[in-house]
Amino acid sequence: RANFNIFLEFLAGRFLAYMLFALVGAALGKLSAPHLPPWALSAGMTVTALFMFYFLFSGHIKKHVACFASFPAVWAEKRIPFLIGFLTGFNTCPPFIAGLMRLMKLAAIPKGLAYFGGFFASTSLFLLPALASTPFLGARLKSIGRMTLFLTALWYFFLGLRGMAG
Repeated sequence: RANFNIFLEFLAGRFLAYMLFALVGAALGKLSAPHLPPWALSAGMTVTALFMFYFLFSGHIKKHVACFASFPAVWAEKRIPFLIGFLTGFNTCPPFIAGLMRLMKLAAIPKGLAYFGGFFASTSLFLLPALASTPFLGARLKSIGRMTLFLTALWYFFLGLRGMAG
């Protein structure tokens, strides 16, 4: 029960970070829209999709610290899961950056909050095995995560190409 409460605190920190990121991303989209050429955000989305493909097929995902930040064990000992969740919520890996590009293109706060609310929900599913000690579930979720990364990269790639084509 105590671990479940810690897990909920961690998720609350991540959720707050995602919502703040959505607000900032939508505001940046509104501010930058008059100054950016129409194809710029689409090009950024295409490039981040290519990075997602690189991470997926290179086999070097764990070497990229930006996607897999590790925090000192002393933080966990002090039981500050909200702060750790908040810090991990600001992640600079390609899916997150592609989400920022999409958010800037939407340039609407309610849509941004909904978009990153969905992003939070979908990424939180992969944290659920932390509550159970089932070793076979981790390998299965890793495969599902790789398939999801492929489909997401494909979606952002075509979305970016479509935006650049007009």
